[in-house]
Amino acid sequence: MPADLFGVLRASHERRSRSEPADRVPGISVARMPVLDPAVVKDSYRFGEALGQETQTIEFKGTRDAENDMLRVLKDKISRYLCAFLNSAGGAILFGVDDDGIVRGGQLGAAQRAAAVKLIDAAAQLIDPQVEPDAIMPPRFVPVADAPQPDTCVLLVVVLRGRQPVYYLSPHSTDAFLRRHESVFRMEWSLVRQREAAAATPVRRSWRHIAGRLLPFDDHIADLRARLCPSRVPRLWAMRRLAAMLAAADCPRLLLLRGASGSGKSTLAGAIVQHGLSRRREEESDGWKNVAVAGCHFSISDRDAAATGAFVQHVAASLIASPYTSAFKRAALASPLEILHIIETPDAAVAFRSLLRLLGRLRPTHGRRLLFIVDGADAADVSVADGGDAARRNVASLVRRGAKDAPDWLTFLLTSHNPRAPPPAGGGQGGALLDLDLADGCADVAEYIRGRVAAEPVLAAAVGGASAGLLCSEGPRAGEGGAPRAARVRVGAREG
Repeated sequence: MPADLFGVLRASHERRSRSEPADRVPGISVARMPVLDPAVVKDSYRFGEALGQETQTIEFKGTRDAENDMLRVLKDKISRYLCAFLNSAGGAILFGVDDDGIVRGGQLGAAQRAAAVKLIDAAAQLIDPQVEPDAIMPPRFVPVADAPQPDTCVLLVVVLRGRQPVYYLSPHSTDAFLRRHESVFRMEWSLVRQREAAAATPVRRSWRHIAGRLLPFDDHIADLRARLCPSRVPRLWAMRRLAAMLAAADCPRLLLLRGASGSGKSTLAGAIVQHGLSRRREEESDGWKNVAVAGCHFSISDRDAAATGAFVQHVAASLIASPYTSAFKRAALASPLEILHIIETPDAAVAFRSLLRLLGRLRPTHGRRLLFIVDGADAADVSVADGGDAARRNVASLVRRGAKDAPDWLTFLLTSHNPRAPPPAGGGQGGALLDLDLADGCADVAEYIRGRVAAEPVLAAAVGGASAGLLCSEGPRAGEGGAPRAARVRVGAREG
C-alpha cells in the first residue's frame, strides 16, 4: 500500500491526462483508481473554500457544529457509500464539506479520529464478499486552514472500484448499492444478474439469488396502508369474520375475499397489511394479535407462464425477507441450491407445490398465522370462471390448486371484484369465501356507508342529504343481506 495517498492520486491523474497506458502505479492498479479532480481531492483546504459540485466519483457529506456530529454522519452513511463506490467506478467521500461544495470541516481530536478509523474498518469488514486490502485506502484527516476551532479537518475516504461483480452491505443483507451521477441507488436484481453473467469466473449461487426475486410492489403496499385512515373505515363485520376464521383450529389454507367495486376490499387489505407489517405487541388483543403478513402480491392479470413463475419466486423471496419465517431463511442459507432448483422449475405448478411442501417441513417458532395477500386477482378470476388454457396458467388458479399443500400456519388471501369468481374448493382447511356483498348486520353496513359519504365530497353531493339519511337507515333487502341496493350502486359507481 503506498504511503503517499495524494502522490498516487496525482500520478493517476497525470497518466490519464497524458493518455499513457494505465498499467500500474507502485502498489496499486491505475485501472481501478477513480477519476478524481486534484482541485477537489487535495492535501489541504481553507475554511469556506468552494470545491464545486458533486460528481460521479465525488460525494460531499456536510456536518453541523455539534460535537461528534461528523462521527454520527460517518456511522450513518459510510456503509452505503463504500458499497456504492465499490460497485461503481470508485470515488472519494469528503466528510466536512457541505452539499454545495463549501468546506466547513469538523473538529476531531485524537480519540475521535481513532474512533472514525474504527467505524470505517468495521463497515468495510461487514461488506460481502470480503473487500480486497487495497480497495479502500487509509482514511486521511486533511487540515482546514483559517477554521474558527482547532483540530478542524476534512475526513477523506478514497474507494477503488472492486474486483467482484457485486458487493453487499453485509453477509446477511440483500442490499447492494450503485453510484449513478450524484446519487446512490439500490441495485436491482436484473442488474445483479447481468453483472454475474459477465463475470470472468462463475459466481457461487447463494440465498441472495432467492431473496433477490422480490417483485417491486412497494407503491401498492404503501397505497394499501394509506387506505387505512380515520375517514375510511374497514368493514368491521368482515374484519371480525376474518379474525375468527384465522383463529379457528381448522383455519382454511385459502380465503377468497369477494365484493363489488367500492365494497371495501382494498381497505380491508390495507388494514391487514398495516397490522401485519407493524409488528404490534402481543398484548394488543384486537383479534389479530397472532396474525402476521408474510408477503403481498399485486396485479396478477398477466396470464402467461412467466407471470406464474415470477409469482413462485416472489413467494420464496418474501418468506426470506419476512421476520416471521426465520426457519426458511436458515434453510436457504444452509442449502440454497435446493430451493433455487425448486423455484426455477419450468412448470410453475410443480414449483409452487414443491415450495409449499418444503415449507411444511419447517416448523416456525413465531406462533403466528401468516397471511400471503394476493390483491387484484380480478382478470385471473374471470379466466378461472371461463375455463380454458388461461385458467390453468394464471396466478389465481395456481394458488387455488396449490394452496391445499400449504403448511397449517400459512393462509393465502385473494381479493376479487368478479361476482362469478368461484369459491375455493373444499371447506374446512381447503378454502373459504367471504363475500362483502353479504353483510351480517345493518349497523356495520350503515357505518361503512356513513364513513364513505363523509370522506368523499363527490359522493355526499351525489347522494344528497335526505337520500344519505335514507341510505344509512335502510336495512338489507331480502335475499341480498348486505348494503341497501341504492347504496351499493352509488358507491360502486364512484370507484368502479
